Amino acid sequence: VGVTATTAAADWARYGWLDVDSNLPDFRIVLGGPEQNDVARELLDRAGAGHAAELARRGRVWVPAEKPLAEVWQPNADLRDLRALPALIVLDGELEALVDDFADARVSAGCPGAVQAGELLTDRTVALLTYGLPGFAVDPSGALHLSLLRSCTGWPSGIWIDPPRRTAPDGSSFQLQHWTHDFHYALVSGEGDWRELRLPSQGQEFNHPLYARLLDPQPGPLPPTRSYLRVHPAREVLLGALKPAGNPVAHGSADHPDPAAGVTVRLLESTGLGRTARLDGALRLRRLQPADLLERPTGGPLEEATAARGVPLAGSAVATLLGVPVPAGPSGAREDGEPSAPSPLGPTAEVAQPVHARYWLHNRGPAPMGYLPVSVGVSPGLLRTDGEPVEISVVLASQLRDAETEGTAAVLAPEGWRVSTGRRPYRLLPGGHLRFPVTLTPPAGVEPGLYFAAARIEYGGQSVEDVATLAVGDQPALHREPDEGFWQRDVTHGTTAAGGRDTGLSVDSLTTAVRVAPGGRAELGVVLTNRTRGEIRGELQVVSPWGTWDAIHEPVRGFTLLPGATRTVRFEVAPPPDAEPARAWALTKVMWFGRCQYAPTVELVVT
Repeated sequence: VGVTATTAAADWARYGWLDVDSNLPDFRIVLGGPEQNDVARELLDRAGAGHAAELARRGRVWVPAEKPLAEVWQPNADLRDLRALPALIVLDGELEALVDDFADARVSAGCPGAVQAGELLTDRTVALLTYGLPGFAVDPSGALHLSLLRSCTGWPSGIWIDPPRRTAPDGSSFQLQHWTHDFHYALVSGEGDWRELRLPSQGQEFNHPLYARLLDPQPGPLPPTRSYLRVHPAREVLLGALKPAGNPVAHGSADHPDPAAGVTVRLLESTGLGRTARLDGALRLRRLQPADLLERPTGGPLEEATAARGVPLAGSAVATLLGVPVPAGPSGAREDGEPSAPSPLGPTAEVAQPVHARYWLHNRGPAPMGYLPVSVGVSPGLLRTDGEPVEISVVLASQLRDAETEGTAAVLAPEGWRVSTGRRPYRLLPGGHLRFPVTLTPPAGVEPGLYFAAARIEYGGQSVEDVATLAVGDQPALHREPDEGFWQRDVTHGTTAAGGRDTGLSVDSLTTAVRVAPGGRAELGVVLTNRTRGEIRGELQVVSPWGTWDAIHEPVRGFTLLPGATRTVRFEVAPPPDAEPARAWALTKVMWFGRCQYAPTVELVVT
């Protein structure tokens, strides 16, 4: 159980030749006696009469290899010879008993001769638990090799595609993980195999340490133990997930996950032998029913008596169950008897508002909270004018499949410009969209420069907007036609401001280095200067290596910058009192109106 079995026959090619196989087998199982199986006859002829007599007496026999595995498991090994590997020969009438013997993942057999040292297994296990390491390998000597770091310096992660190219303070690539790292291991051992030691559970516990919470004193005694949800048999069936049931966003639904209406429990059978899983604890569930990995029910609710006895799981099974929490007692209800409203588990809206609808142009990474089920778009993204009116097209689109949505779209024109449609009420059918034109007329004598027009809606507690850039007069730096060496020079290596392109926003760091003692405080600052003729709204993110995140407070901020204004935004750097000395880096990413810029890199030193 939990191993790979490859079938063959007497006259087929045999597994175990490294020229064509990527790994090597440990032993062979030969089905049938010498009268039925040519392999069994050849093995017994070469092993001696004692093995044939043992097979006839017990129905199965172990035939050792001619040499220890350590001698034959070598580079370019060829183990196709029958005596290169140990073999278990089983008579036809013993096959059903052999299958039953597999139930505990142990098989017994007699051997009349000497057994090689490598074939005698000590019933004891030693394991090395690791925390977050990317890989391992075991060589023929038994040595265990662990991959400490992996870092890609080639395309795509080693290439800086948002000029100008940035580096760590010493000039090297960010991809080279050469700051402080901690590696955690635990050596465990005990009697029995890995199942008896429950090694999957030990690994899970090692990688998920307990978190302590400081609570106010309360009257009455505390229970000796308390679990939100317990799974039995403990540490043999593992809890993989506990979440509100369903994923309405993925299905385009306007519903919100409600833990009171149902939860999803994902269980993992970790022994490979099969278990019956039972659930109990402070969270009591009723109407348990099986589901697939997409949380779609695959059968009706289990009878209460059946659920109480437990859910049978096959070996190594991943099982998904849906259930409805039993309402809490009087302590969880309001005075009128209705359940008290649950407090939010975390933020439900982005820190930086408004949210830019085409967030991917920011090189931002994940989508905004809520995934923008109703969004807005403005096209074209860039218009040129010498003072004549221009027209943009505004599109409102709903990804919802089961609900209408309505609201009012606001068009924000540059100061002094006339707009044909300032506010547009809308109602969108499920999956619907709406497009309407907007004419923007600049005032007489409008000054050359960059202006911005935005369309904005409110949905789900957030403001969502898309922005068009209006270029008045000659702005040649906005566009640059790629020449013959563009991809090699600008994309691969990066140049200052992409060959002279000017975004209209200057970004600089307040200092080149930040030095701070554990428990102390310092500031990391970024200086923003708006050289456009429109208001800029955007988001700041301080980027730094893992291990420094708890030192930089509020690393994500929204900002607004009036035309011609300069503003310094300061981030507090306060490493905890027990922080280890470290030398790292930090830089500030500035995202606004579909543009992404970076401040110069700052050296970050915990003294």
